[in-house]
Amino acid sequence: MATDSNAKWPTPSPPPSSVALTPSCPDFASASVVPLPAPPPGHLRRWPRVELCVIPHTLEVEANEVVLERALVTVFAGSRPGASSSYVKAYLESHFDVEPGSFLVYPHYLEDFLIIFKESIAMLQYMY
Repeated sequence: MATDSNAKWPTPSPPPSSVALTPSCPDFASASVVPLPAPPPGHLRRWPRVELCVIPHTLEVEANEVVLERALVTVFAGSRPGASSSYVKAYLESHFDVEPGSFLVYPHYLEDFLIIFKESIAMLQYMY
C-alpha cells in the first residue's frame, strides 16, 4: 500500500495491469481482501443506524401528552436493594409532605419509578 504523507488513511496501490482478478483467473481464489481500517471515533460510519417512526397526532396521543406534563421519573440509586412502588409512595408522603392519593407510582426500571401527579401544584411541591 502506498501512503500519502498528508493523508491519515493509506491509499491502496493499484493492481498490476498484468493481473486481472476475475472468476476465470486462477489467482482469484488465492486473492486476499484487505479490510478497510477502522474509522476514527466520531466518524459517520460509527454512528448507529437511524430509523424514523412517525406517530399520527390523535386525541389519544394528545390526552397522554397532557397526563405526562404532570409526570416525573424518580431514580433510587445506591447500594440499597430494589425499592418497591409502595416504598416510594410512603417515602414521598413522609419526606415531601405530598398528600396521599395525589399521585400514582409506576415501576419503570429496576431503580426508576414514573410518578404521575393528579395536579401540577403537587408536582411542583415535590420538585421544590
